Amino acid sequence: MWSINSRPDLEELLEVKEHVIFEKLDQETLEAVEEDGTAVIILGPTSMHQSHSFLQQALPVSVIDPGLIGYKLCEIFLETGLSHSKTAFPAPQQPNNGLIVSRIP
Repeated sequence: MWSINSRPDLEELLEVKEHVIFEKLDQETLEAVEEDGTAVIILGPTSMHQSHSFLQQALPVSVIDPGLIGYKLCEIFLETGLSHSKTAFPAPQQPNNGLIVSRIP
């Protein structure tokens, strides 16, 4: 696993730091491709979504934005009526929806 060893800024994401972060990402991902034969780059954490387009154009391999993939999978599940396995994850014996709703700000 490769890393640029930079903590995400949860407030501003990549604002004003794009050139620094993108340069680090470009170096590390290109090394991963050339040295390890990496065929796919999966961005993480999801705050790195701003670098997806840059890396997709800069690299000779696929770059996956997990946030977008997760969102699109939810869309597919809703559109097709698919859901989780009721055998593996059965409904609770005593639902407590009030507890969940009470935690919504």
